Amino acid sequence: METYKYEIKKNNEISNVIPIYLLVLSFYFIISYYGGKSLNIWGANIYYDNWVNEMSKLSFGVSQFFESFRVTVTEISAPEPVSGYLIYIISRFTNSPVIVFHIINSLFLFFLTFFILKTYRNKLLFILMLFIITCGYYEFILLHMTHRFKIAVLFFLASVYYSEKNKKISEWLLALTILTHFSMLSIIPLLFFFRKLDIKVIPVFSIKKILLILIIFITGYLLSNDYFSNIIIGSKFLNYNEFLFFIIKSKFTTFNFLLENDLFSNFNILTILFILTTIVGFFLIKYLIKNKSLTLLLLTFFIYILSSLLIVGTTRLLQVYYIVPLIIFLSNYRYMSQKKRRSFFIFFSPFILWNLFRSFEYGPIPIIYNSFF
Repeated sequence: METYKYEIKKNNEISNVIPIYLLVLSFYFIISYYGGKSLNIWGANIYYDNWVNEMSKLSFGVSQFFESFRVTVTEISAPEPVSGYLIYIISRFTNSPVIVFHIINSLFLFFLTFFILKTYRNKLLFILMLFIITCGYYEFILLHMTHRFKIAVLFFLASVYYSEKNKKISEWLLALTILTHFSMLSIIPLLFFFRKLDIKVIPVFSIKKILLILIIFITGYLLSNDYFSNIIIGSKFLNYNEFLFFIIKSKFTTFNFLLENDLFSNFNILTILFILTTIVGFFLIKYLIKNKSLTLLLLTFFIYILSSLLIVGTTRLLQVYYIVPLIIFLSNYRYMSQKKRRSFFIFFSPFILWNLFRSFEYGPIPIIYNSFF
């Protein structure tokens, strides 16, 4: 009888999401309508709009599909190939950047809604999660500004979704995640850490699939036609070495430790707060956990988080370290004991609190307040 009830619930998962999803989607469109300049606080959306506009000019065909990489590199200086291919496919149906990003955002919000619905038995947590995905600072930034990174998170959401249903598809989607935005490489230690903690729903990293996708994309691009040598190299770069240097530099100009020799340029108040939380958290965990190997694992994880934030910077990695654990937490919520749920939530609470704190400065809350009061 228990199994029968579970199967019914499992089969109705998608339909159960629809009412909440429509509510979340309606709120998103309201914010999009009233947001105005608040939806572009960094002024970068013009580059993404140009990206879509240029992509829509490409004709339909295999060679043009691979050449969409050229547009991605020249318009937004992104050497990762996957996001451009997705934009190319969607732009076959519409040449409007607004509609293109609405389509991607709708998929993104659907997966988030699907995962927060897993907490519906805990009403307080469910309301908190619903508030976060609709009004959170990082969710707002993902939906309206960091479009390429959002596509990477979308693939990750899909990878987690399929990790229970089809392992092979999940592996391919995780490979696409990393090849959409290289900052997602930082999640590999996170996934290893979660697996060591016996978290059940975790996508599997496959280096073979990443290499295979890269080989297909690069080969297809080089064989597509003479754009690579005549247009990209000839019009913008002196030679292949300069082109490759451009690709590498475009990704690591913010890597302060290596290129600017300024280790502490990203050492802000949040980083100090996180260090203090880490120290307190480590001693608390050491006191509560008798297992020495687990304590060592947690310490290693703390060091990894801190060192990566200090060296690479907080701008992108805080988004990664916020959104990825949140997705893992929500997708595994039903399988966790109360103790594990509480521990997991507390462990990553600094990122959640920072997200909520920033939401009162940027995001739907100030937009609604300024529009109606």
